[in-house]
Amino acid sequence: MKYLIITRFVGIILIFILSHYTSLLFGNFFCGIFSSPNCIGGLWNTSNYLAGIAPAFIFLSTLFFSFLNKKWDYVILGILLILPLAYLIFFDPGFVSHLWFYVITGIVAFGLVFGARKLSSRT
Repeated sequence: MKYLIITRFVGIILIFILSHYTSLLFGNFFCGIFSSPNCIGGLWNTSNYLAGIAPAFIFLSTLFFSFLNKKWDYVILGILLILPLAYLIFFDPGFVSHLWFYVITGIVAFGLVFGARKLSSRT
């Protein structure tokens, strides 16, 4: 039981760290699709970094907790997804117009895990 708790705790810490490092990639992708007032432009821009924090966190947390595939992991995932929602509500006033991007980010992560599980069950 301790192992499961430690695994989830370390996973959450890794999600925060990796979303910090991958947020610029997600932000550049996000700013390439939308002409949001949060995106000023440039490849190494702070606004792109801030625009990519939420999608990076959504993608990585969905990827990690869908991979573990336990009932309580989806509960933890639901609780963790409140954080980017609160971030978007407070810091991106027009996030409702591109809410589908965040939903598709989570669906893509879930689909990657689902496909990997299907491939691994065949072997």
